Amino acid sequence: MPIPFLLDALIVLLAAASRSWGGAALLLCAAQLWFETAILLNRALFVPSWARLLKFCAVCAALAAPLLGGAVPLSLVGAALGLASLFVDRSPLPDGRVTLLALAPSLLYAAARTAREPDAAAWGIALALWRLTLRFDGERVPDGAEPEDMAWTADGYLKDQDALSRYTYRTIPACHNGCGPVAAFNLRRFAGQEARLADVLAELDALHPVRLPGPTFHYVMRRYLRAHLPGGREARGREAALRAAARSRMGVYRYLEQRVPHYVAYIRAGDAFRFFNVSDELEDGVLSMERFGAEHLLGGDVKLIYWE
Repeated sequence: MPIPFLLDALIVLLAAASRSWGGAALLLCAAQLWFETAILLNRALFVPSWARLLKFCAVCAALAAPLLGGAVPLSLVGAALGLASLFVDRSPLPDGRVTLLALAPSLLYAAARTAREPDAAAWGIALALWRLTLRFDGERVPDGAEPEDMAWTADGYLKDQDALSRYTYRTIPACHNGCGPVAAFNLRRFAGQEARLADVLAELDALHPVRLPGPTFHYVMRRYLRAHLPGGREARGREAALRAAARSRMGVYRYLEQRVPHYVAYIRAGDAFRFFNVSDELEDGVLSMERFGAEHLLGGDVKLIYWE
């Protein structure tokens, strides 16, 4: 059984048994525990970044509990386990605003206490927490990245995000979460616009409120496409999306591919459509819209942005 799951389960148990402010904060770790349990039961494939962020803030708040006067041994033990689990999990949190938000209680209390009377211990604990969190400042791009040219089609479209290991998007290698930028790049190319992949990645990344590991949020994709490709319309639901796509010249689906949220762009190719970056078996292929729906739109919420 994975070590992070065991640590999070113990943290939640200690938090439930602890009657303190620190223990209450640690209950936020239950969000990550829920997803880890779902993964073990084959009902989920990953822990969302928002759950990891909640856990990070909860651990920092619990570690600050001694300064706030509400800590008891159980919550302190839970906070120590939480810190250990963060190091085991290695979730990157590179945005300084996130760290400041998580450490705000201890930093503000230390400042207020120092205003009344000098207290080196208060500042020492606050700064120690700050220094500890600096370990979570990004994720190294893996060695052995695939050659960049494997990502491209002969006519200049992006076909395979797996070959984008050397690019970074939302603090991690784009091979893990780059489907949104890949789709946006392909749509702009089909529309006759010149765009560099690095610029698309950077602009989409900057549209998210904080720099955290995660997928492209749909409202961010919508905002980006409205800025660069005005005139797009939207459809939601499998049947409505398929009907709208069948009469469009290009578009981008957001759906579940093998139970993972995924963006896929398509462009019209005569009476059929050319799809990019769908799956390992379909990096660049021409399908009817009906066949794509039958083979890939198999469950979950389906969203479409399309141009007639």
